[in-house]
Amino acid sequence: MIEFLAGNIFVMANQRFCRRVEFSAHGLRTTSVLDRESGLEYVTDDRVPEFSFALNGELISSYSYSALSDLDGNVQENTCAFTLAGAKKSSGPAGSEILQLDFVLRTQPLHFSVFYQLYPDLKGCVKWLSFSSQGPELRLTALALEQFKLAPGRAIDLEHRLGPGFHPVGPVFTATGSDDIVLAYDESKQAGFWVGTSIPGPMRYFMCYPHWPTGLLCGYSRSTAEFCKYLRAGEKFVSAAVFLATFQGDCCAATQRNEFRRLLRRHLPACADPGGIMYCTWLPFCKNISEKLVSDLAEKAADLQFQTLVLDDGWFTDQEWAVDAEKFPDGLEPLAEKVRSLGLRFGLWFNIGTDYGNPGSRPEDNCRLPTGEVKPFARNLSCRCLASKHRDWLVEKLCEMAGRYGLSYYKLDFSNIISPYGIMPPGCSATEHAYHKNAADAVQEQYQSMYYVRQAIKQRFPDLLLDFSFESYGTEFPNISALQYSELHHASNMSTNAPDMDARKIRQQLYRYCLVLPAERILGSLICLSGENDVEHLYTAFVGVPLVAGNLLAISEQDAAQIRRISQAYHGQLAAGPLTEFFLLNGEPRPARYEWDGFLKTNTAGEGILCVFRNDCPDTQCEFTVPADLPARIVLHDMASGEEAGSAQPGQKIRIPFRDCTSRGFVVRKA
Repeated sequence: MIEFLAGNIFVMANQRFCRRVEFSAHGLRTTSVLDRESGLEYVTDDRVPEFSFALNGELISSYSYSALSDLDGNVQENTCAFTLAGAKKSSGPAGSEILQLDFVLRTQPLHFSVFYQLYPDLKGCVKWLSFSSQGPELRLTALALEQFKLAPGRAIDLEHRLGPGFHPVGPVFTATGSDDIVLAYDESKQAGFWVGTSIPGPMRYFMCYPHWPTGLLCGYSRSTAEFCKYLRAGEKFVSAAVFLATFQGDCCAATQRNEFRRLLRRHLPACADPGGIMYCTWLPFCKNISEKLVSDLAEKAADLQFQTLVLDDGWFTDQEWAVDAEKFPDGLEPLAEKVRSLGLRFGLWFNIGTDYGNPGSRPEDNCRLPTGEVKPFARNLSCRCLASKHRDWLVEKLCEMAGRYGLSYYKLDFSNIISPYGIMPPGCSATEHAYHKNAADAVQEQYQSMYYVRQAIKQRFPDLLLDFSFESYGTEFPNISALQYSELHHASNMSTNAPDMDARKIRQQLYRYCLVLPAERILGSLICLSGENDVEHLYTAFVGVPLVAGNLLAISEQDAAQIRRISQAYHGQLAAGPLTEFFLLNGEPRPARYEWDGFLKTNTAGEGILCVFRNDCPDTQCEFTVPADLPARIVLHDMASGEEAGSAQPGQKIRIPFRDCTSRGFVVRKA
């Protein structure tokens, strides 16, 4: 798939996609991005730099030529600042091949490499860079991983959309920290491309000015939460990745989204849980829990055929995270044993972001504001800096508890880097922490330390599922990077515990979350099962990985019997593996009050689940087209009753009566 041609030309090609890069006296550039299925060439200007960065303030561009600047009207004279030191290819996961191009900077003691990864079956590639200091400390900033001018036809015909909901944007835009995927589409050509990045948190950055030399730029932030990496002598830094994929067809079709989703999934950690139902104790009890209450909830969760119980906040005191002896007089060990004896896995909530659990302890590990004051959290708590010795303490504490309680899942919570609620400035201004130098590199090193915590725990407990929640990760929406840090990612605090939000509103958000990101990794909400609308709530939770809360003890036996049958049917569909393919059944991901909505999730064999929701739709039935992507005719069986509800070929319409239900769920099997 990777070929070396004369003249330092490197070709990465499979049967569906081809990218060609070339190194010359002017530097490195991409000269072709070809969709081999459609025959469309995407590069509209091959003089665009492949990447750029600043080293100790010196700007390095991968491709240099004399050009008139639109910014100041001056002619910029540029020459290539590095030499090609070598090129090699290697084998990667899933049959992929990796091209590595090594370079030496002429002006400063830096070696760096550019990597391109191509899979044999996917229409796209992945790119990242690495940097290594060969002398004194170097400061790396302004890192752009990918710059290009791409279009399947004319650049002027491109329309851009930003995730997660893929709302349209104008011809020029910037996105700092808010979005990690760009969709570009030419309606006249019925073709386009995806660009996504795994840059963490607020450091991701897109800028699109199609008439400027950079075209579409994807890289690290240069403003809020600016990227900075200090490279000590001999230290190596590996960047996040950029994912590029071309497509042909309707940009809103599930076909295109599932294809790009497959590329992203190849770069997520393995997850042993295919998406079983999880129960969390947080709502409506909050901290008002006890050993008896949680034991009763565990018995009910097991009776309902759930698979995991998560003990949320409220189990420890402010005396060095000691188990609350009033609530759990015998500690957590008997409860953990009880949960496992019921056939459930035991999960635990823990605060990693603040000194909650021992206020005032280890002040040397606290985040600092530019004023020198401690970075505050709610209720007079202090934010911990992950790039301090706090990360080492966390590894030992989390591993000790995982072993003691036989944990299967950790929900790691509370913000300290940045807050998804916008209530704290990013980073840390301390200058004496072990793993960052000052405010400039704090955000980068805090995320690096979070990943270090993950990897250190996984070395000792490889089967333990880790979940850095949206609060601890600091981002409002799930994203590629958050999913790389966690096997499962708790993505929001949406719930039906109050009348201000209902299941339809939650689905509006969950559909946006799961349009392109792998739904089988996203814990979408804390929707409650408490004796009212429970079936609809459970079906809503199935959009992602079902994480439910609520007072299970308030569920009637009649409803419990129905939930039990639904749980069994749902878990039966996971026996062959996770449901990775995601389809919306009624248009855009924002169901209106007077319209029905629904979704279909299948495995790669075309079997899975299908759920529809009536809302306030006046119709007595819904009609939709079975996705043409499915490999065979399907037959539907009602999850609650087991009765057959119809069958259809891919591409055919099917009708489902709502009967007297607000929602219906079905097992989908090949006919």
